Amino acid sequence: TAVQYMLDQVRKIGGDLERKIVSDDEIIRAFNLGQDIIYSHNNKYWFLYVDTYELGSGSIAATANEDVYTLANLTRFGHLAGIKYRYNSGGTDRIYRLRKKEEAEFDYLDTDQNRTDDNWPQVYKLIPADSGSSNGYFKVTPDIKDSNKGTFYPLYYEKMADLATVADTTQIPLPYLLENLAIGQLYRIKGNEQKARIYESYLVSNDENAAPRGLVMLDKLDREQ
Repeated sequence: TAVQYMLDQVRKIGGDLERKIVSDDEIIRAFNLGQDIIYSHNNKYWFLYVDTYELGSGSIAATANEDVYTLANLTRFGHLAGIKYRYNSGGTDRIYRLRKKEEAEFDYLDTDQNRTDDNWPQVYKLIPADSGSSNGYFKVTPDIKDSNKGTFYPLYYEKMADLATVADTTQIPLPYLLENLAIGQLYRIKGNEQKARIYESYLVSNDENAAPRGLVMLDKLDREQ
């Protein structure tokens, strides 16, 4: 849903059609706060999942004599969910998932430094981000033997895109949750604390043991995907 539509809804329901109480920037800031609340609750929602194989972009070419690959090319990268690998050469075309190993187990498998390179990696480990890649890296073992035969396809959860202009679109499938938060803040500025709490309660709760209704609905949708 476009920010412009959500802005219009907030002003209509909150009674600020003439823009005398809050600016567009203040409302958009509330939308971004709502997105942050949702992302903090669950950064693995289905609408944030990216399969670079199905997407057709973000793939990483397997290169001869290489075992470490950067994730720097992934857009709005949040965290890695897995890696697919495709071998396509000489009439053989197969795609499968690599198995993630924690550092100690991976290092044990990678002990033999004289191990013969091949084009069929099976496992990987993550390497932390640094100045060269804010998204980090992954390492496979053994080293890849030949270039132009294999391709890695990362699977990851992306970060939500910040909303900055009226032309931007939120990824949240229930955009009225963001609208309600902004409406609540508008009512608070108008001095109507009761209505403010009613609207904000969809995303903000005083009960630490229970998720607000909006997050419960998103969680239910997530389980059904």
